[in-house]
Amino acid sequence: MSYEIIGGDASCGTANVTGIANACGIHIHVGTNCSDASTIGGHFWNKTLYSTDPWQSVMYATANGKASATDVTIATGLTNQEVADRVVIIHDATGARISCIPVSIGSPGGLVSNYVVSYPGYTGNLSVMGSLQFSPEGSDASQILSYEITGGDASCGAANVTGIANACGIHIHVGTNCSDASSIGGHFWNKTLYSTDPWQSVMYATVNGKASATDVTIATGLTNQEVADRVVIIHDATGARISCIPVSIGSPGGLVSSYVVSYPGYTGNLSVMGSLQFSPEGSDASQILSYEITGGDASCGTANVTGIANACGIHIHVGTNCSDASTIGGHFWNKTLYSTDPWQSVMYATANGKASATDVTIATGLTNQEVADRVVIIHDATGARISCSQMYFFKQPPA
Repeated sequence: MSYEIIGGDASCGTANVTGIANACGIHIHVGTNCSDASTIGGHFWNKTLYSTDPWQSVMYATANGKASATDVTIATGLTNQEVADRVVIIHDATGARISCIPVSIGSPGGLVSNYVVSYPGYTGNLSVMGSLQFSPEGSDASQILSYEITGGDASCGAANVTGIANACGIHIHVGTNCSDASSIGGHFWNKTLYSTDPWQSVMYATVNGKASATDVTIATGLTNQEVADRVVIIHDATGARISCIPVSIGSPGGLVSSYVVSYPGYTGNLSVMGSLQFSPEGSDASQILSYEITGGDASCGTANVTGIANACGIHIHVGTNCSDASTIGGHFWNKTLYSTDPWQSVMYATANGKASATDVTIATGLTNQEVADRVVIIHDATGARISCSQMYFFKQPPA
C-alpha cells in the first residue's frame, strides 16, 4: 500500500495510542460500499492462513497536516482481486472510523475523471471534489459509473426532487471541454437506439458531506471510446449545473497524477489543482506528458523567464513523497544516457487561469516503471516550487 492523505487526525504520530485498537489505522474492511455503516464490518484478511490481524500495525502519522507512506506490505493472505470492491476505513487516534473509501482494480479501457472545476459562470457556494470512473462494459455500449465526491448539494438524497429535471444528477454531456458553457450542451447518448434519456435516473445522495456509488450502469448505446473526451456535469437539487469534469481513457501502464498538494513549506498564494498523465512510450525510455491545471502562476507564458532555472516548470523529481522538502531533490533522469537535463524545457503557459498541453515528450532515458513513485513538482515564474504531486499507475485513484 502507498498513500498520501490530508485531513486525518493531527495527533496521529504524536499521541500515545498504545493499546487503542485501530488508532490512526488505514485498513481494508469486509464491507463493499460506504453507504451503510452496519455492513462495513471488521478487517478483511484470510483468517485460515493467519490467526493474527495483519491490519493492526498499519498506522499513519500526520506531519504538517499530511500523512504519507509508500510500499507498506500487509500480509493478508489475499490477492488484489480478492480485496477489490471492499472498502478502506481511516481511523482517528481514538480508533473511531472517520473516512470510508471504496477500492477497485482499474480496468484498462476504463474512463477516469479526477479534475473537477466549477461550472463556467457558476457563482454558488458548492465546490465539488472527488473522483469518477467509468469502467468498460464489454460490447453492450453502456457505461458503468463509480464515484466518490464531496462538496455536492447537501440536500441531495433528502430533498423532494420529483419532476425537477437533472436534480442531483451526474451526467455525461456532449461538450468536450469545461471552459465555455455554451458548448457543453445536453446529455450525450445514442438517440437512434434509445429515445429516452438514460441519464435522468442517475442521481447522487449526500450523506455526511459525501456521495458515492459503485457500478451504476447507464445504457447510453455508446462505447467508452465514443464518450471519451466529453465532460461530466454535476447538478444541485434544483437541477443547476455546479461542476464540470473532463473525462479521458486511462492508458494501461500510464502514470496518473491527480492529487496535488502545496509544496512543503510553501507559503505563497498559489494553489494548483488539476491532473497530469504520463502515457507509456514503448521502449524509447521517455515520458509523454499531458496535463490540465488551474491555480498556477498567471504570469507563466507572458513573463520573460529567460535564464531562470525551472521557471514555470512541470518536472519529475527524485523524491518519492511530498511530505518532506529535504528528500524531494532535483530532476530525475538517466544521467548516464543524457548529460543535459531534459526537464528544463518543460514549461506551462497560463491562459484564463488554466494551463494545458498534450503529448509533451520528455526523453529521460527511463521507463514509466522507473519513474513510478517519484513526485511531480510544479514551479512558478521565479522557479520556486509551489506544488507537489504523487504519481501512480492507472488504477483506482488515491484517497
